[in-house]
Amino acid sequence: MKNRLERGHLKMEVLLGDTGFSSGENYQFLDDLGLDGYIPPHGQYKSKRPHFVFNQAKNCYICRNGKELEFRKTVNADGYMYNRYRTTKADCVGCSFRDECLGKSTHKEISIPITGITMKR
Repeated sequence: MKNRLERGHLKMEVLLGDTGFSSGENYQFLDDLGLDGYIPPHGQYKSKRPHFVFNQAKNCYICRNGKELEFRKTVNADGYMYNRYRTTKADCVGCSFRDECLGKSTHKEISIPITGITMKR
């Protein structure tokens, strides 16, 4: 479509899509083309993480007890790309929020969908 528009001397700058196009690969594709995309996130997307604040300079999340969930890796799960952040087991030992935050786990992990573009909800 982009090529067809350019042949007619029209420039595509924005793309609108439904939830079926919500994937890390599509977001990266739009970002690579320099396009703004407006695609609603799939049902697994959470715009807020209660009790966690993102530190952009360090690329990590900070929990309410001051511990950093460091970036570990990017994963592909069910066709969606995610950045994974987690604490160490030692970070969570003795934390007063441990039971509420971890459940039966030994560490906290957050998976964030990779978007790379502007998203409207």
